[in-house]
Amino acid sequence: MWVLFLVALCVLSASVAATNNNECVATSGSGQFILLAGSHNFISSDFGKTFVQIPDFYPVTEYWHGCAIDETGQHMVLGSSTSGLWISKNFGQSWASSGADNHDAWLSIATSSVGDRMVATNCFDSPSGHGQMVFSSDFGSTWAVKTAPQYLMYNKVVSDSTGKYLAAIAQSSKTGMTTGMLLLSDDFGGSWLSVPVPYDTFLSIASDATGKLLTITGSKANYVSKDRGAFWETVPKIYPDLWNVNFFRVSASATGQNVLALTNTREIFVSSDFGQTWGVSYNRNESWRYGANSADFKVLVAVTSGDVAVSRDAGETWDFVPLKV
Repeated sequence: MWVLFLVALCVLSASVAATNNNECVATSGSGQFILLAGSHNFISSDFGKTFVQIPDFYPVTEYWHGCAIDETGQHMVLGSSTSGLWISKNFGQSWASSGADNHDAWLSIATSSVGDRMVATNCFDSPSGHGQMVFSSDFGSTWAVKTAPQYLMYNKVVSDSTGKYLAAIAQSSKTGMTTGMLLLSDDFGGSWLSVPVPYDTFLSIASDATGKLLTITGSKANYVSKDRGAFWETVPKIYPDLWNVNFFRVSASATGQNVLALTNTREIFVSSDFGQTWGVSYNRNESWRYGANSADFKVLVAVTSGDVAVSRDAGETWDFVPLKV
């Protein structure tokens, strides 16, 4: 059943919600459309200058953990902790339940550039005791389920522009081990191969548009591969003496040359050399949670639990945009 999205202008002078428990943010290729998920969901269609709340689908409280947008912004996905995956095929103007199985938090969602191929991961499937992936090849109309092998929990999945080459970081849910694993698929998720990776706890992964350049952040260091995981280069942590400062979320431009990374402390970092070196783009006493960027890296978005920060000049300057719930 379609839920109409009634567009109402969000005025910047409006009162600011104390917190939206922001859990995910995604941008279209140009950065014009930005999708934000949390206690409530928001869309920006003007490069992050204003955000409009999507009317809640149910009167009961839901928590939204996953989101994705295709290159044009036409196809959007939201992942709920209680009602599964929701799809929009008209730039967020209306939404429909996808019919995918309802499980716990949908941690990560990725799409092809045109939105025909979609993949989503949930952290825990109660009946089987381990995580799942679901796949769609028809813009989210139908979904196929793939249960994680060997009691794995998928943390994040990324896709190339076609949806053919996928990469996912995972860990064991049976043994409680947090050691990171990397699984790759070159057939739209039909089969997966676990590849050797550095010994670390993985926090996030980013891919370029080809699926060949992968950047993984870990608790010990960051890792870059330019040949789809055949060889890894270790990049030392920015603050090696501060064990608890990590790049919790990372995203890359279409070429993979520019990378956005968020820390759990103050800084937003950017790299212009494929993650080899990093500079501080923004410094504010916040715990940054999620980030996203446009394909050309001009539009950057970073969120805390309650705030949204947007840059439209590749991180030179940042604006805070209030959300009215």
